[in-house]
Amino acid sequence: ELSAPGRGRADTRDTRMAGTTAEDEDRDRRPRKSPFQKLRREQRSLLCFVQALVGHLVVIETRDDVTTRGTLVEVDERMNCTLEGAQRVTVEQALEKKNSKFDRMFVRARLIRYVHVPARVDPAELIERRRQEEFDASRHYQAKVVFGPINPSPYDTSEEAQKIRAERAKGYAKH
Repeated sequence: ELSAPGRGRADTRDTRMAGTTAEDEDRDRRPRKSPFQKLRREQRSLLCFVQALVGHLVVIETRDDVTTRGTLVEVDERMNCTLEGAQRVTVEQALEKKNSKFDRMFVRARLIRYVHVPARVDPAELIERRRQEEFDASRHYQAKVVFGPINPSPYDTSEEAQKIRAERAKGYAKH
């Protein structure tokens, strides 16, 4: 029995189960991640929701009291937004009943105070559709990596992939 000097009990630093290493014990001590924590950052935040609004008409209020209304075209990973057919209204323009129109407008993320969502949008359905699109895209690119550009993925339903499969099937039938 190993004992700590002057204490008369076993020293836990030197006692280890046979076959285990210090790395195994460290790994066991680390807290396990919940399914929520395993999601990417943009899926855990409202960024996923704002990205799902692409193609919808939204109103963005900025910190400098400017309201911009337009069709959301793009949202990057920092939540910078690009709007098409944008109408920008400042406080002064609102008093004069004027607004500025732009074909395309970029709004920096750090300036955004609110993003108003259209009433007809179901947030849960929108987020779920966005997550499903990301999942399908990742499966598509995984299949491209695994099967390569010459071998079509079983998930690829394009005409070109179907032609390649049909030609290969004819070749196998001859043998």
